[in-house]
Amino acid sequence: MQEKFKSGLLSSSEDFKRQVTALLEEFRAKGPFGSHISCETAFEIIENIKQQLNQLKEDEATLRRGLAIFKIDLPPSKDITKVEVVGRS
Repeated sequence: MQEKFKSGLLSSSEDFKRQVTALLEEFRAKGPFGSHISCETAFEIIENIKQQLNQLKEDEATLRRGLAIFKIDLPPSKDITKVEVVGRS
């Protein structure tokens, strides 16, 4: 049972990494960086990204707690930090 739980957590951590990378790529590709995007649309895009980012942060915290049970460290996601930094620019 423990091995199944551990395996599930490791699989979830890989899925998490893919989701974060996808969010970063989506933000870089579709972020509101041009003058052709209205302010309203830009704010909607940014709010959507923020919501996804907050959910990913919660998921990361949950995964870290679960993996800590098995003494497995999940380093903070560098891509989450990148999205936050790019989003502030």
